[in-house]
Amino acid sequence: MARSETLISVDAFVRRVTWSRADKLWAIGSTVFYSIPCFALMFAGDPWLIAVLALSIVGFGILNWRMRARDSNRLLAEINEHGIRFREHDTPIPWGSVTLVGLYRSGGGTWSPSRDHVLVQLSDGTRVSHQLDDRLQPHEVRAAVARFAPSVQIEG
Repeated sequence: MARSETLISVDAFVRRVTWSRADKLWAIGSTVFYSIPCFALMFAGDPWLIAVLALSIVGFGILNWRMRARDSNRLLAEINEHGIRFREHDTPIPWGSVTLVGLYRSGGGTWSPSRDHVLVQLSDGTRVSHQLDDRLQPHEVRAAVARFAPSVQIEG
């Protein structure tokens, strides 16, 4: 007895931080680049200075590698037919309670860069704002919201 079912499959928009070969090469390259002053001081000839600088280079390399590897697979955004979220531990905000999704760019200044933000306005009047990671573009978020929640107004 065969039963006919129609399954609607809509893939969710999920973006995570990757840790690829290029990222690993970048971590090693940045360690070498920022260690150039230590390499220059190693030519001074003092054995204690050489030992201290060599240990500091190795320590910086391990710290740099660990920081970049820890960030791997972190959730940048998840948008699906049920709701939207930007952090792993948050529950998705259901589309039924969202009235507006705004995308805006905060102005930087002399010392700080400008950043892209997502503003989610809820039906009870509260707002939830999230700063986008540089690896996630606002046009990707806009397209995903338009695809999964066509009734929600998008600004910016």
